[in-house]
Amino acid sequence: MKERGWDSYRERWLDSMKVDVLGEQMAFQQTDALAGDGNVGGTLWDASFVLANYLPLKYKSMKGMKTVEFGCGVSAITTIFSGALGAHAIATDLPDVTKRAQENITRNLAAVRKLTARSGGEVHTQPFVWGQDNVTALPKADLLLCAETFYYEHLVDPLIDVLIGMIQHSPKAVGIAAHWYRGTEGEKIFHTRGPKVFKHWRELDPSELHPDYTSENVAVIVFSGLL
Repeated sequence: MKERGWDSYRERWLDSMKVDVLGEQMAFQQTDALAGDGNVGGTLWDASFVLANYLPLKYKSMKGMKTVEFGCGVSAITTIFSGALGAHAIATDLPDVTKRAQENITRNLAAVRKLTARSGGEVHTQPFVWGQDNVTALPKADLLLCAETFYYEHLVDPLIDVLIGMIQHSPKAVGIAAHWYRGTEGEKIFHTRGPKVFKHWRELDPSELHPDYTSENVAVIVFSGLL
């Protein structure tokens, strides 16, 4: 998988992007009109595709599972995949971002409903701000998902604290995090602090990922339990 380029501002931030979701074609509207830190949530990032397409390989069915995605961006693509596989799936992000995510879900509602009707899953959005909102506002979860959420250094520790709180809230929960290696301080914080707080921590080998959605430049970490 080749990282999406930045040659065209319109393609990166403004155009609608077509995505195949388990055989259903969907189109996600991107935006550059989000405020503050939320603006990075306006485009579909590469590791989101990696994580989303890993789920069908790992779980033939997610029926009965509850998933929470943190930093869903305007597409909530990982949450849609989860719901399509049968999970009760919730996408969270800043209020303005989840509003746009819900608009994209509504834009693709026919395809989303077709997939969830077949699997028994559900897809929802809920605003949730790291460092402000309490995890008790979210349901207990079996799976915690986050992709491309380690860009801003000042947001990584609050996110890790949220993930810790979720595992305290749901001790059997498993987390899966994905990001493209960019050498940011945020990534360094995640990879340094993560193994010190989570009991189980493993980076997946590229061979474990979808062959069309993998790269040696992408990290996918599975973590669970607390030290």
